[in-house]
Amino acid sequence: MRSLTLWLSGTLLALTAVATTQSPPAAVPITSEPHHRLVFASRTVRIFDVVVPPHASTLWHRHDYDYFFVVLNHSRVRVEQPGQPPKDLDLPAGAVRVAGGGFVHALQNEADTAFHNVTVELLDPHTLAGRCGCTAAEGLTAALCGCPGASLPAPPWTARIGQLELASVVLDPEGHYEPSRNARTRFLIALTRLTLRDIQLASGRQSRIRLSEGHFHWLSPGPHRIENASSTPARFLSVAF
Repeated sequence: MRSLTLWLSGTLLALTAVATTQSPPAAVPITSEPHHRLVFASRTVRIFDVVVPPHASTLWHRHDYDYFFVVLNHSRVRVEQPGQPPKDLDLPAGAVRVAGGGFVHALQNEADTAFHNVTVELLDPHTLAGRCGCTAAEGLTAALCGCPGASLPAPPWTARIGQLELASVVLDPEGHYEPSRNARTRFLIALTRLTLRDIQLASGRQSRIRLSEGHFHWLSPGPHRIENASSTPARFLSVAF
């Protein structure tokens, strides 16, 4: 009887240890993670400026909504999720990743420079409509969703996932770009310091846009023509849904 009791006690201890190692870590909402600074919020999006210093880590935090992020500098990070092996990512400047929400993770910056990105939460679940899965994703969609073996081409490129349209745009001096017209929400995220002309084609009205890297510009309804008004190439991410 004594040996049976000891065996049962040992088994219970082992099961408790397994349960402890498999239980998810305590995670904070993304708005309480100190490296994620909320810079804009509306009914459709929340935009965060994310800076993780060299060799620092974020807290475990929740991504409750679908989202995408764009990297502003070449970065090497390690991403951990409960119950999964860590993933090491080498992300060039301008790299974009899209992800469905409903998970917890933490990120370690492995580089000697700060990891800097702009993260955009999509508050309407119909925007991605569950289209960012690696089972059926191919080509550009697979690369944006971070599927194994897929890589983004050099810009310019345009991709659509569900209702979300992303375009990585490079404009030479005096070059132009016309964003998607069939979208209720449209904005640009600067990937370099840039000066643009925003021409509203219906009225001919013009405005000048000066943006620092990582800043964004909202587009009003109607057709637009975006021109590079500087003497150097301009890079930005165009977002529409």
